[in-house]
Amino acid sequence: MASSSLIVPLTFWVNLPTAPVTTVAYKEGHIVTGLEDGHIWIYRCTIDERGTPQLQHKILCFGHKSSITALAIIEGQTDGCAGNDYVLISASKDGDVNKWCLLDGRCLTSISKSFCGIIKSLKPLAEYSQPAKFLLCSGFSNEITILNCTTLELVRIWGGHNDWVTCTPFYDSDARQIRLLTSNFNGILKIWTFDESNHINKEYDNVGLLDAQGDKILELTSNPYDIGVILAITKSYAIIFTIRRGKMVNFQRIRNSKEGIYWASGAFLSKNRVLLWNQMGSAYLYSIPSYTEKKIAAENAHLHIKPSLIRRSSLPNLQKSNVEKLPNSAQLRPQLLETVCSDDEDNTGLAITTVFTLSSIDGKTSNWYLITFRNQINGTSFAFKSLSPITQESGICENYHVREQKWPPETYLSDIWQLNHKNDNITVTTMAYDIYLAIGYENGEIHLVPLSKALTKSAEIQNSTSIPNSIRKLEGHIGKVTCLYTPNSQIFGNKYLLSGGEDCSVRIWDLEGKKLASFKFHSQCVTHFFEPPSDECQRIKRCVISVAKDNSLAIISLEELNCLYVFGGYSYPLDKIQWRTSEGFIILFYNDDTAHIWQTQTFELFQKVTGSAARDMLKDESWRTSSVKQQEVVINKTLTSFTDNSENDGKTFLQIFAINVKQLINDIYHYHVSQFGSKPNCTRVIEDFDEKPSTMSKIFSWTTGGALQSSSVTSTSPSIEPETKAIDASTVQVLVSNLMTWGIDSSLDKLCAEKLGLKKSSDRITFGLRGANGNMAFAVPSPNDSAAVWKISQTMTASLLLSIVGLTRSFLSMKGLEKYTSEIITHYGSLLPELVGKDYYHSSLAFHAKYFQDPLEDIRISARSLFSSALNNMPPSELTSIIDYWKQFCEFVCSIS
Repeated sequence: MASSSLIVPLTFWVNLPTAPVTTVAYKEGHIVTGLEDGHIWIYRCTIDERGTPQLQHKILCFGHKSSITALAIIEGQTDGCAGNDYVLISASKDGDVNKWCLLDGRCLTSISKSFCGIIKSLKPLAEYSQPAKFLLCSGFSNEITILNCTTLELVRIWGGHNDWVTCTPFYDSDARQIRLLTSNFNGILKIWTFDESNHINKEYDNVGLLDAQGDKILELTSNPYDIGVILAITKSYAIIFTIRRGKMVNFQRIRNSKEGIYWASGAFLSKNRVLLWNQMGSAYLYSIPSYTEKKIAAENAHLHIKPSLIRRSSLPNLQKSNVEKLPNSAQLRPQLLETVCSDDEDNTGLAITTVFTLSSIDGKTSNWYLITFRNQINGTSFAFKSLSPITQESGICENYHVREQKWPPETYLSDIWQLNHKNDNITVTTMAYDIYLAIGYENGEIHLVPLSKALTKSAEIQNSTSIPNSIRKLEGHIGKVTCLYTPNSQIFGNKYLLSGGEDCSVRIWDLEGKKLASFKFHSQCVTHFFEPPSDECQRIKRCVISVAKDNSLAIISLEELNCLYVFGGYSYPLDKIQWRTSEGFIILFYNDDTAHIWQTQTFELFQKVTGSAARDMLKDESWRTSSVKQQEVVINKTLTSFTDNSENDGKTFLQIFAINVKQLINDIYHYHVSQFGSKPNCTRVIEDFDEKPSTMSKIFSWTTGGALQSSSVTSTSPSIEPETKAIDASTVQVLVSNLMTWGIDSSLDKLCAEKLGLKKSSDRITFGLRGANGNMAFAVPSPNDSAAVWKISQTMTASLLLSIVGLTRSFLSMKGLEKYTSEIITHYGSLLPELVGKDYYHSSLAFHAKYFQDPLEDIRISARSLFSSALNNMPPSELTSIIDYWKQFCEFVCSIS
């Protein structure tokens, strides 16, 4: 049986991740925003005692490499756990589509390049009361991609459209089934069916033409409260119409009256209410005209609607729609009921808006709310506004006075962030050889902080004004530090730290804080470093390449501490480098399809090649080609660290530490317990892990055969790498300190601090989950709630519990303190639910079941024990939910009386 990996990501929150909001979605107390840099924020939305909506950061998801263009939240359980009923679907500009768990942000599955164009709409396709099976992806393309909602596998590419096309499912009362309505940008409507064999058939070719006075149709939305009512959005018009017997009837147009401002989107709030909003965040509530009602047509008289029918996005709520409504020309046009506008619409930034319902604290009443996110120069702000009760009323008199409301003062997202970063002045960070956390500041200083101090409460990093003696201070840059880099230790050893600054300089330091060299060959700030292929040429074997904002490039030899080559800037970003060093050439490829061929001997620009000729040179596989972008992270060590940086200014958001728990257990047993595989008696001494690591305390990765070897992580290189140094004993101890949760049980805190020598983790440290394709999600810091991590999801609880309990035996064996094993395991295995309270999420049984046959004994025993404990402590309702979910996958199900 294959071994499942157990990698726990920890993150050190350096700065609040921010970028302009591009799209927003809401479901079940969660507001989700997609950002321009590919991040996704999941917020918790609640009502306080005063009845005011409150927004709180909950989860940060990242994995997309380009701007988020569409979000959708649909029903879909992941492991049968109660309350885990929704998943988030996200699409990015490069055509990638990811599926995330809404509770904890864990990436469930991912598909790349699923769409030829830019996805602007994700619509679930559901049949009656069943969960959605398919996902319709449409946007800036003449194709519609249909994906499987569960796996995101490609079901069908629906091509043949003569223009960019948008699509929506709707319930066709004449055919008594779900059909698909499409409109190209010119407004030509067609009706299709998508059958069980995944075939698409055209039912009506000429449904109608949406006359938008030359505007392009951007979006179609069906009314979930009424049969066949559709909303079409263009920049200047919102068009409401009804589909009856394959034709468009009751055509109503709502014009955006303000010049230069266009409609952004809209939503149906009820059978006869529609809310529209523009790109400035102003919202307008309309009453849809009522129609003359006639009796049900004879051919539809057999339809029986059950009161328990669950409404889907593609199926109207038919409970109150027991008659067909045909157009009446005498009826009025849509009537404006309410407006929500800004005081000065001309001077506000572009806004992303959505509408949602939120229940009161007692759960007895609910109301419609608007939320708008406004992208401004100083950051993104938001505001809530409740709609008046008229949204719930069925009719409005003809002389109704329009209710005018104003958006309240907006709040910046940085103001609700629970950590105070205002005095940090940190710009970038990086981990230096598992020993230090290197921190760059706006004033040009660099601090080398031992990991034990950076990640624990003993010395919170506040600013660069006062530092302890154990922290090395590197000075030299003028202006802020823009990038930090540590070269590959297998090639260069644990010797160097490289820094780039706003002063356009590159500086090389040793780990004692001494400056070894300084270069200033760039004309703008340095953005990042990378290493050329080590086996390409002897001349560049021990070199590092610096890249600047002006796309200039310098090749620096760390062996000679000298700059070998400098290539000037260019107006377009540098993409690839092709190494033809045996011929004496280096070719630089830019993203405007231009190639610059440089001679390495004379250092002259030999030739410029553009267009197809440049593309053909790039495709030549006889030469080594490397990417200039920051290299992808491969988690193939016990501890892997990397950063999540801002695309705009390179500022570090997160310093991430991915811990391979199973490999860490192997390392502890292999070196700290016994170098020969047995378990000797250890001296019971509590180490002071604030001291500088000794060279004798290094442990080595278990790279040879053995019973304890983990097979869960493999190197990306097919060759066998030489045995390399892994993390030292003091780093093992600080990692265990950060895995423990503090502040829940004072007696356990005292045991960990006084007996085990552990220290409370920093408020900046939080846990995360690693999902499909290596995508990650992190819980936000909660300084005021020590138990917050246990209130997120079943999978988060299970992952953290298995890591802690699985490490306990090996760690205490290393310390010679095995007598405390049962006390720690009892706390996490049995007492924790009662200590946390009613919001505690019990462990995911499915997660623990994956490790029942794990080859690593500590993990195998821990998983079985935690499974049993969770099963015994789980509430009956949650246990029933899990059984009902998993029995659908069983071939035979029987009841035992």
